[in-house]
Amino acid sequence: MAKYTEQFKLSVIEDYLSGTKVYQEIAKAYGLDRSMVRRWIATYKIHSVASLQKKYRHYSVKFKLGALKHMREHSLSHRETAAHFDIRSIGNNAAMESFFGTLKSEFFYLKSFRDVDELQAGLSQYIHYYNHDRIKLKLGGLSPVQYRIQTA
Repeated sequence: MAKYTEQFKLSVIEDYLSGTKVYQEIAKAYGLDRSMVRRWIATYKIHSVASLQKKYRHYSVKFKLGALKHMREHSLSHRETAAHFDIRSIGNNAAMESFFGTLKSEFFYLKSFRDVDELQAGLSQYIHYYNHDRIKLKLGGLSPVQYRIQTA
């Protein structure tokens, strides 16, 4: 069962669309995080009531790369991209959000790609670099793989 019902989400959205309250006030009134309210509203504006229904989906690599390309071409944020493609679980994983931001700033925005295959190859190389060679101060100057080996 979903944590929040479709009717509950619709009530939150309608409260915002009435124009009398801002995100923060609505979030406080319903006991929600402001970013969740923003995400529900943004997705609703694009996909209407269908955006409120529970959705289980595995996204293919091609779909993910297409979403990244669209985000880059249109200078969209994570939330705007998630709303556009009706991706539901964005923002629930802080570690992935952090990695995604690093990936974009250190790799994605610095290069141009001729096609999806070139992007995919570059992503594989970057992820290997990130895990094996890129040091992190939080990990004592070790890469994630070195840190795991040391702490095992």
